[in-house]
Amino acid sequence: MLFGSKVAKHERLITIVAALTKTPGQTQSELARLMGVHPSTIEDDLRKLEEEGILVQEDDRGRLSLWNE
Repeated sequence: MLFGSKVAKHERLITIVAALTKTPGQTQSELARLMGVHPSTIEDDLRKLEEEGILVQEDDRGRLSLWNE
């Protein structure tokens, strides 16, 4: 496949949620290094998570955490 499989993307989404649950405050670059992908891939994944109803907030320093109401 040209851009990877849906299974790989799904696993990456699960890994992002798990990583931010375990260690809030990571940046997109840190998550990208963790998963071996480009930071723009993480940005796309964060949009997909939002579409699925999992909101990630970013502070003014670019640190990410799961949105808690």
